[in-house]
Amino acid sequence: MEILGLIDWHQFSVPVIALESVVGRPFGEPGAKAKVAICNALDNSQQHPAIGIVLESVPRVLVVEDGRRLPAAQEKSEFALSSRHQGDLVWIPDMEKIGHSVNQQLALD
Repeated sequence: MEILGLIDWHQFSVPVIALESVVGRPFGEPGAKAKVAICNALDNSQQHPAIGIVLESVPRVLVVEDGRRLPAAQEKSEFALSSRHQGDLVWIPDMEKIGHSVNQQLALD
């Protein structure tokens, strides 16, 4: 997983990654319509408690209600798994693993 850069957000330096790199898909340069979703890293890091995820080729973000279950995983990557929701393939990132990996990479720099 490649860290694309860092952005400042609410007095934190937030590492930015591409969802495609999380799920093992190719990622090109972000276009004018690219957005960054800021997510909790969930790995208890004090230095980088949030991760920015570039959303461009992802058609939409799906919010699943608490307690709602999705079908069993169809594909897995090191940092995410996929399922189906209303016929669409959805990827569910493991923010704890992503946060841990990103913070390890940044500690080495």
